[in-house]
Amino acid sequence: VIASEAKQSNNKQIASPTFCNDKREFSEEATAVFDAGRELWKYYHKMASQARHDSYNVNASLYDIREYFQGRNDKGRMNAKSDDVTYMELIGELRNKLNFLADKIKPKIYEYEFLKE
Repeated sequence: VIASEAKQSNNKQIASPTFCNDKREFSEEATAVFDAGRELWKYYHKMASQARHDSYNVNASLYDIREYFQGRNDKGRMNAKSDDVTYMELIGELRNKLNFLADKIKPKIYEYEFLKE
């Protein structure tokens, strides 16, 4: 009887989770990262779908996109750069925006004690 009561109790917790559906507000820096990433993502899909490349991945992650444009060397390591000028501009812009966001987040890492000084 106790085991069945515990099971029912657990089912109630699972069946009625509490979610916070409040609207999220993103900082200007976070929105800039998202926008820069979206531009890179659009460019990848434009180029890869036109080329009908065997490695075209409709669900490509940032790593997949970098690998597509930068390629790999003989040892299997990803190349540091790409010959595609537009890609290099877009990835540079994304990295720049990520650095601005990181600078904004750094003080809060210690303030909220994710790390201690």
